[in-house]
Amino acid sequence: MSNRIRHWRHRDGLTLEQLAERTRLSVGTVSKLESGKMKLTQDYMTQLSPALRCAPAELLPLIDLPSHLRQAPSGVSDEFTLIPVRDVRAAAGAGAVVDNEVEIHRVAFRREWLRSVTAATPEQLTVIQVDGDSMWPTLNDGDHVLVDTTQQSIGRDGLYVLRSGDEVQVKRVQIAPESGLLTILSDNAAYRSHDGVDPRKISVRGRVIWVGRRV
Repeated sequence: MSNRIRHWRHRDGLTLEQLAERTRLSVGTVSKLESGKMKLTQDYMTQLSPALRCAPAELLPLIDLPSHLRQAPSGVSDEFTLIPVRDVRAAAGAGAVVDNEVEIHRVAFRREWLRSVTAATPEQLTVIQVDGDSMWPTLNDGDHVLVDTTQQSIGRDGLYVLRSGDEVQVKRVQIAPESGLLTILSDNAAYRSHDGVDPRKISVRGRVIWVGRRV
């Protein structure tokens, strides 16, 4: 998913060299950040945003959202509730290292729709992005998922956000009815699954209850 560094740089008529000089980053680093060849971390966003005269979150990609979801303005009607989008990527692959979990911005979901899919409060919900293709075709690289963080144990089969050390993954988890052991699955057949997993040995961050993607 491309970032918006080029958008703001072109708005101010800056070359890569001029932006690098303003930020004290190398031209190569700025070029790689702009092209997406390097991860745009919170530290880089903090360095770049003053030079580009924008907020750090405005360097991130715009999310195309369905009708029940809106990019949140400063004032939102009572019909909507704001859910934080956090700088965490749940890897659908080998695992993504979490640098931080800062709130990037908030998006607005219809309250009525949220009540129809979860009993969690808005404070117990978060939106994060998916990296990788191990859950394809269910989840694509770059999809955004809404996570119910109250569900931190595996009570039923479904998609869950799992954490191991500094790595976060989103996987399909199934419960064996007799033993209670778990099977952790990748929907993409190219990736291996894990059988007979003791539920006490995994850290569950929450259950995925919605996915949004570009079309």
